[in-house]
Amino acid sequence: MVRRILLLLLLFMVAALVVLWLITGGISAIAQTAKNFVNPINIFSGGDATGSFIRLPWQIDAPRGPDLSSIGGESGESGQTPEEYATAYEQLSARAAALQTFGEPSPYAGSIAISGSAVREGAAAHEYVELRASGGTPLTITGWSLQSAVSGLRIFIPPAASPFTLGALNPSEQVSMRPGETAIVVSGPSPLGVSFKENACSGYLSELRSFTPELSSACPAPSDLLIETPDSLRIYGSSCFDYVQTIPQCHFPGTAYPANISAPCRTLLANTLSYNGCVQAHRYDSSFERSTWRIYLNSRATLWDDAHDIIRLMDAEGRTVDVYTY
Repeated sequence: MVRRILLLLLLFMVAALVVLWLITGGISAIAQTAKNFVNPINIFSGGDATGSFIRLPWQIDAPRGPDLSSIGGESGESGQTPEEYATAYEQLSARAAALQTFGEPSPYAGSIAISGSAVREGAAAHEYVELRASGGTPLTITGWSLQSAVSGLRIFIPPAASPFTLGALNPSEQVSMRPGETAIVVSGPSPLGVSFKENACSGYLSELRSFTPELSSACPAPSDLLIETPDSLRIYGSSCFDYVQTIPQCHFPGTAYPANISAPCRTLLANTLSYNGCVQAHRYDSSFERSTWRIYLNSRATLWDDAHDIIRLMDAEGRTVDVYTY
């Protein structure tokens, strides 16, 4: 009796499975699956006939490239030409290369930009890059560095004198760039023996040394030194005032004075129409400081490749602030 009941139950289950199979598609579903099934190995190598994946316990995800669905659309039928696809690929590659070149970003990235104003010069004294500050607060760049991707050489930014005094031992201070200021970073040694910040009197230094690029020739007018008063006319003489009007800006008159120039006038001009004399007279003027630093890396050889290089500006922690590529 029990055997008969079990046999009936088994027959009932088989009949139920057949009915369920017919409801879900039956023979047509098998035919469709066989039609789409191309390679049975795909089941284990990454996907089955329907596009689903069967993963073995030891399998890891296969590496995948960048998602280009936004370029080609979901079905890959965006109507783009091969040239447009090539352009999009080049743009993605360029972004990846730029990220690799930049390295670890500095928190100061975007605050100071580097440009290669004269990186292909054949002499260290004429080779320089420019740094321009655009952040909202002053940034101290002493201890920051510049690095060549070609040679791997990394050289640090030194301190500077501000204001510079001619013929004296100048105390150096950290270079703090305010927004809008520029630093001309020359590979070679300083003509003055020290890095410095330009001021209203710096043009006088051009008569003593050669600078690349040239210093500004805009100095205080020599006539500003003489205020025409009854006392000054009596002391220096009227010919002194006439002579001062003929002296160019940033120029040492030397000893070639006209014969009608009085001795007090000569003494005044010798003491004031010079770099140090100009600094002493105008040091506390509101317009005395200029917005350009002259930084010298003191290298006897050029630092940047004449053809192509990538120059990175890095902060004191070695993180990239900006990159110049040429």
